[in-house]
Amino acid sequence: MRSAAVLKYDLKFQFRHGFYYVYVIVTLSYIAFLNLLPHDLRPPAAVLLVFTDPCVLGFFFIGGIVLFEKGQGVFQNLFVSPLRLRDYLLSKTLSLSLLSISAAFAIVLFTFGFNFNPLLLFAGVALSSVLFTLIGLTLVVRVETINQYLMASIAYILPLMLPLIEFLGLARSPLFYLLPAKPSLILIEGAITGGVEVYEIIYAVLALMVWIALAYIWVYRWFYRYVINRIGGGNG
Repeated sequence: MRSAAVLKYDLKFQFRHGFYYVYVIVTLSYIAFLNLLPHDLRPPAAVLLVFTDPCVLGFFFIGGIVLFEKGQGVFQNLFVSPLRLRDYLLSKTLSLSLLSISAAFAIVLFTFGFNFNPLLLFAGVALSSVLFTLIGLTLVVRVETINQYLMASIAYILPLMLPLIEFLGLARSPLFYLLPAKPSLILIEGAITGGVEVYEIIYAVLALMVWIALAYIWVYRWFYRYVINRIGGGNG
């Protein structure tokens, strides 16, 4: 019940502050752009757009959301209540993932019709969104302003995005398989263009799940260190 209540609050917050309205405009712009491209350029462009925007939007949005809650003194009341930290983290990742998934499916559907694999697209976008939102949470607990968050985010996000170099055909390295962008791109590209092997899907899903587990442990510990311990809360 607590998880559902927090999720409902987060969804209302996002609607009230125009997240969904803004993203309707952004998504329509992407759809228009993709449909203006030659047919052979649409699949790689769509993969790139879906990965670099809907998949990682949680990383950037979560910074503003949490800093707003900090500024409004929400944490002082939130984490001395019966609310558990895991409920808070689950709600933040799920609510932003819903936005990511909705935008990604709209982009792909109105560009390619039903000529894509919805399960692979869902897996790629959902897992990637959860991961990047959690990574954003590890950063935002240590900063105090949105400018600090945006500046620090470059050092956080760029190394994780190195597999884009391979996707663009600029360089190849087996080390890219250790970074989360690689499995994300495999799933999204497989959903849009096909041709992905079963072993690649298994690797991609497992790799993202491992990254999510590590990121969750990381953010859980840092929330306790930088937020909960400082305000005297203690719910798990």
